[in-house]
Amino acid sequence: MRIKRIEIIQSGADFMNYEREKREAAEAGENALYSLNQAKNLLKSAKMFGIWDILGGGGVISFFKHLKIRNAREVLQRAMRDLEILNDELDDVSPDLNIYIDDFLSFFDVFTDNWIADFMVQSRISDALERIDYAISEVNRALAQLG
Repeated sequence: MRIKRIEIIQSGADFMNYEREKREAAEAGENALYSLNQAKNLLKSAKMFGIWDILGGGGVISFFKHLKIRNAREVLQRAMRDLEILNDELDDVSPDLNIYIDDFLSFFDVFTDNWIADFMVQSRISDALERIDYAISEVNRALAQLG
């Protein structure tokens, strides 16, 4: 009877640990989604300033466009950390739940390079928005699998 009691206690502890890991993964996922959505909003704003810049908006418009881009870079750095934490937490729950973020990380390296022309900026912003949307869908998929 003592062995059964120990097994039941161990099963309960395993369940509690699993539930804690799921909560931590869900929290990490929410943090990643927040950062990604914040970066997305900043880039959308930069894209609008970029359109005005192409149409001859002048120095003030260009300043605000680059300010939004700089802020987006900072938020993308946080998003990268959040995605790495999420992957660590998902690995604690189940290795099958990990999200693939290598493309996102390599994109970030390209995104932070010096930008030469306004048209290139617009193209890179569009590319960034697509990759952020992909990362958001991957995080949502992982969170849905957590249940």
